[in-house]
Amino acid sequence: MAEFSRAALRAPSLIRAWEQVRDHQRTTSVQALLRIGQTEDARRLAAQAMAEEDEHLRQLAQSVNDVLWIYEPHSSLFLYVSPAYEREWMRSAEALYADSREWLNPVHRDDRPLLQEAFDRLAGGNGYTVEYRATVGPGEERWIAERAIPVASQGGQALRIAGTSQDITARKTADLELL
Repeated sequence: MAEFSRAALRAPSLIRAWEQVRDHQRTTSVQALLRIGQTEDARRLAAQAMAEEDEHLRQLAQSVNDVLWIYEPHSSLFLYVSPAYEREWMRSAEALYADSREWLNPVHRDDRPLLQEAFDRLAGGNGYTVEYRATVGPGEERWIAERAIPVASQGGQALRIAGTSQDITARKTADLELL
């Protein structure tokens, strides 16, 4: 290794070269900090957008009378059931989360095989549309139209089932009166 004299270290060309290296390092550091700041800003904006979207979905789910639900066939668990389940069906969401068979409890005994068959098809990633009777509250019978569709992964495998259960009692009563 060559030894430098003090005079050589003070040479204007060496000092300029060192200043250029130092300036480049500062510039690189500032650019890196700016990129980090932009990344953090982008993350913050994405998180804010997701929070706003979650709030919109929450407001929608709370305001509709239809029961919105998400079921995972591989675990046989409900992952989500909207507030209308408790409000309109007068059933415990906690009990449903604990045991998915709770879904069939309010269903009229004559309609249970129909709904059970449709529900069993969920494991194969198949959706369904059925109408059935359910007892809600203290002996009040209602007609329910239920639709379920598979939510697939990019590979096409059914990951979850999304569904809606709508009270169609008024329509069904009018239909039956026409007969």
